[in-house]
Amino acid sequence: MCTYRTRMKHDKEQGILIFQRAFAASRPRGRSALYRLGPGLLAASGLCAALAVFSASAPAQLPACARTDFNCDGKPDVIWRNLGTGAEAGNNLVWYMDGLTYLSAANLPAQPDLNWQIGGTGDFTVDGKTDIVWRDSGTGLNYVWSLEDDDDDDDDDDDDDDFEQIPLPAETDLDWQIVAVDNFGNNAQPDILWQNTATGEVRIWYMNGAVRVSTTILGAESDLNWRIAGAGDFNGDAKPDILWRNYGSGSEAGAHRVWYLDGTTFTESATFSPVTNLDWEIVGVGDYGKLQSGAIPQVVAGQDGQTDIVWRNKVTGESAIWLMNGITFNLTGYLPQVVNVASLNAANGLPSTTQIQGTPSPWSAITK
Repeated sequence: MCTYRTRMKHDKEQGILIFQRAFAASRPRGRSALYRLGPGLLAASGLCAALAVFSASAPAQLPACARTDFNCDGKPDVIWRNLGTGAEAGNNLVWYMDGLTYLSAANLPAQPDLNWQIGGTGDFTVDGKTDIVWRDSGTGLNYVWSLEDDDDDDDDDDDDDDFEQIPLPAETDLDWQIVAVDNFGNNAQPDILWQNTATGEVRIWYMNGAVRVSTTILGAESDLNWRIAGAGDFNGDAKPDILWRNYGSGSEAGAHRVWYLDGTTFTESATFSPVTNLDWEIVGVGDYGKLQSGAIPQVVAGQDGQTDIVWRNKVTGESAIWLMNGITFNLTGYLPQVVNVASLNAANGLPSTTQIQGTPSPWSAITK
């Protein structure tokens, strides 16, 4: 297997991958590829756009770090990607979270080619750390980024210590999109869930690390307004199910449903709690908190084993989490909004910029 430890950029004229080493030179020496930005990222309220790609069911062997848990505290974090056209275009961040509480932030390696889309996360390298799955919507190439920590590396050459780029099998039919990553084979290995935007077919790539072992077609959804929004355990059987949302304009606009799965066997579906305002998009799922009952019920830190739903409003910049009990909606909690990050200095790895609450932000959410 070929691996690369540098930043990737696709050259469409040449049809090849050009790998650059700029990221290592841009970050402080002796720091991890995920180096902290600290709480200066946040103001009291407001938010750009969150990319939340996580699932409630983690591989069994290392559950604390295996899925969207970049600081290995057993709690899902939030990934952000900048899809704008300015100096920050292609930058990626992770927010370390304690439920709905922001703890700190870290830079992820940038990917300036915006054809590359994040499809999900999981531990494909079986090292107990969260890896990121990418798909190039222009070429059909697919990769895993295995992020590395070189804090203890005495080698002065940090260029090769940022991350490994591990090639996955290509899928040249660009109608296929990666929509989630989860352990569908019940074998402690993350698998890749796909949806075909032209035919409505749904399939799973069963993986052994970055090696595709087999492919299974789960079924098809002929109404292409239905999009897969994530995968997680919604009925408490410790097996991932599939979450859908309807983004059409008809009578089902804003509707939600779950396909219950027993491995790869579809058992039944159930609908729940529509949201007719399509400015709100589902950007992921994860176990973010638990309900504290009382005169004023609220979301409190801690996990209750339930798959919660993460939302982002593409117009207002708000991000929210539905606290769930199966497919029963209990309560909404809000993530903090980023209003101004101009105070971040160059040492933190980001150029100065201002995000204005109430206007769309280039830090855009990607559904998955």
